[in-house]
Amino acid sequence: LIAAFKVYYKRAIAREKRKHENYKKQKEAELFQQKLTFFSNIVHEIKTPLTLIRTPLQNILASESCSEEAREDLMVINNNTEYLSQLVKELLDFVKIECHGYMLNCGNIDLIEKIGFLCFNFAETAKANNIRLTFRHEDEQLFILADEPGLNKILNNLLHNALKYAESYI
Repeated sequence: LIAAFKVYYKRAIAREKRKHENYKKQKEAELFQQKLTFFSNIVHEIKTPLTLIRTPLQNILASESCSEEAREDLMVINNNTEYLSQLVKELLDFVKIECHGYMLNCGNIDLIEKIGFLCFNFAETAKANNIRLTFRHEDEQLFILADEPGLNKILNNLLHNALKYAESYI
């Protein structure tokens, strides 16, 4: 009888422990979902002013009323606004990625063109920090197979860190 009671007691304890673990997992999942919802709402709040910046900027660029120097500055602003828009889109896709995983979308990318574009965007920042930024290459084009959003993040971070830590030139 005592042995049967011990077996029953151990099973009851194990059952309660499983119930507690399941409850804990459920609460963690609910909290995670709340965090994702909050995150998504914040990203939507960022997207609205970004759109409100982009439209007048494109109107100014479409007009012929600014100097070439101002147009170059506006192009840097426009390029970075487009990059921020892409990042916002990726952040909005984050919830989908959490549910279904991340799939690389590889395509042929001209690395020379991509780096040249980024150097153009960072040129004024480098100049303001008294850093000479040059991009030398022998080939006119160099195509690689890569995931473009991932490559953009990597190259942006590399160039940003190079500017951050360089003393006089990159």
